[in-house]
Amino acid sequence: MVTLQFSSDTPCLASVILAMDKMHNELTAASQNTEYSPVLQVALRLGKKLLNKYYSLTNNSEVYCIAMGASNSIQLCYMI
Repeated sequence: MVTLQFSSDTPCLASVILAMDKMHNELTAASQNTEYSPVLQVALRLGKKLLNKYYSLTNNSEVYCIAMGASNSIQLCYMI
């Protein structure tokens, strides 16, 4: 679903941030799932770490700050 959503020429930054949040939550849950092998859990944690690296870069972006102020869906997620 995420790949299809961002295959357009100009994905909405607010959608990207919300997708990153969803991926973070999914990676967190999966990396703590004891039904997965330890090797897979480590790989999931590394994926989460990489996602966090890119997510932290958005905080330094002026466009991100504007999107945070302009998007009702993000405001609802972060301001409540």
